[in-house]
Amino acid sequence: NEPRGIFKTTGVNSINIPSGSTFEFSHAVQMESLADDQDVPQNTRYYVCRPTVYGALKTRTKTLEYPAFLIGEDGMMNGYMVQKTTQLPGTHILFGDFSQVIIGEWGVMELDANPYENFDTGGVSVRALWTVDVQVRYPQAFTICTNFA
Repeated sequence: NEPRGIFKTTGVNSINIPSGSTFEFSHAVQMESLADDQDVPQNTRYYVCRPTVYGALKTRTKTLEYPAFLIGEDGMMNGYMVQKTTQLPGTHILFGDFSQVIIGEWGVMELDANPYENFDTGGVSVRALWTVDVQVRYPQAFTICTNFA
């Protein structure tokens, strides 16, 4: 009874970086090309990674001949915005069209306060109950790299 999320959805594209290798510009292009093959709109795509991965990509050069980094000063990688979150595992990069993630809500968020539980200290315990579900409408709109190095 827990939403699967993008990572556990069947049909999501993935790339694998060979053991001993590091994420390079060619891997970013490969992720983007998988989205291109599925006709995913250009203007709704972006990358998501952990702040530590973002920092590594910001200091990693595209090639030795050209002194440019994978993530530029504008926060973009090959023309796509890179978002940071601590909600991903440290070795994952996600690329895709996030308009293809649907969040369904049933009813409203219930807030319930219990002023008696922490009565001696003047505290109030609050519980929130919210019935939601998440579904990926078009799994092929996403590509995951699960072994960032």
